[in-house]
Amino acid sequence: MERYAFADPDHLNYEATIDDKTVFTRPWKNQSASYRRKEMNAQLMEFKCVEFTEEMLYGHLRKQADK
Repeated sequence: MERYAFADPDHLNYEATIDDKTVFTRPWKNQSASYRRKEMNAQLMEFKCVEFTEEMLYGHLRKQADK
């Protein structure tokens, strides 16, 4: 479950509750806050998602299957 809530006009709170009994032994939460950019002429920059970046960076950490 995901929740977004304005704390005030310049802050947005995000909360995710992960509850998957087939994967985890108990539910857990992740929380973060986002802040409005207030400087003059602030712009959102383009974000390009590169396929397989996560695998390239963290693939070596994956648990290997028993053979």
